[in-house]
Amino acid sequence: MATLSPFTRRMLDIQGYENVSDEKFGGTAKWLKLAIFGCAAVVAVGMAMESIPIMWAMVAIAGVAAFTPVHPLDLIYNYGIRFITGTGKLLRRSGLNRAACALGTVWLLVAIAAHSAGMMVGYQLLGWSLVGIAGLVGTLDVCMPSYFFRLFIGYPPKRKAV
Repeated sequence: MATLSPFTRRMLDIQGYENVSDEKFGGTAKWLKLAIFGCAAVVAVGMAMESIPIMWAMVAIAGVAAFTPVHPLDLIYNYGIRFITGTGKLLRRSGLNRAACALGTVWLLVAIAAHSAGMMVGYQLLGWSLVGIAGLVGTLDVCMPSYFFRLFIGYPPKRKAV
């Protein structure tokens, strides 16, 4: 089992996993990024192609992710990749993670509305900024929506160095 770096551990704590030990992750922490990075990649394709059907598909995926403890794209890992890697199932998504997906759903809807209204600069700004923010989570575990939500509910205490 891989030990989480202090930075990754802090980012996961901010995302709502502060009550989960490194052992409980069992080497799956890095795979939590797969679904978010996958969403960022699909939105990027939708933006590059200016494909509103792809954007609507992402609204559906983000909406399901907002209301269920298992992100739809986590199923790729849970029913495939984990058998190749020999690791366990992913933990259920935290409430903050689901709230971030809810925010992403609304963000996508506003981007689609901007496109429908012919506000292409707004559409491009909204869509590509969403790709960037999701890309931060997918690459570095830095979840800006979790930081935002933590402003209201408080940050978890920092862990003591071992």
